[in-house]
Amino acid sequence: ENQEYIFDEDKETKKEIISINNLLKSPDSYYWKKQKEYILNELSSSDSQRILSALQVIAELKLSEAVEQVKKLLDSNDEIILCEALTVLSTLSALSSVDIDVSISKISNPNIIAIIKNLRAN
Repeated sequence: ENQEYIFDEDKETKKEIISINNLLKSPDSYYWKKQKEYILNELSSSDSQRILSALQVIAELKLSEAVEQVKKLLDSNDEIILCEALTVLSTLSALSSVDIDVSISKISNPNIIAIIKNLRAN
């Protein structure tokens, strides 16, 4: 598979590349469980960019086991994090379990308020 990319490599390098390729193709369930743990741990980061990245991954993978941790982000005063957390909860069909008005009361940006109200309407 894709041998044309390594045709000019020496035998040992080819073996190593093939070994790495096989490793990447066959992670077991423990590997994926750890990856989910790492993503959930990012929600506790002090770096808002890391939190936002984790929220994007959670939404894309639809990690319903993250709902309770995402809800904890609603205590934040960061308007972007609040908006993204509510968006993720909406994606995970868990928006009905939170009081959106409490989050809206923390937000001054009318555009973010409109996004959140739109989530409620859907």
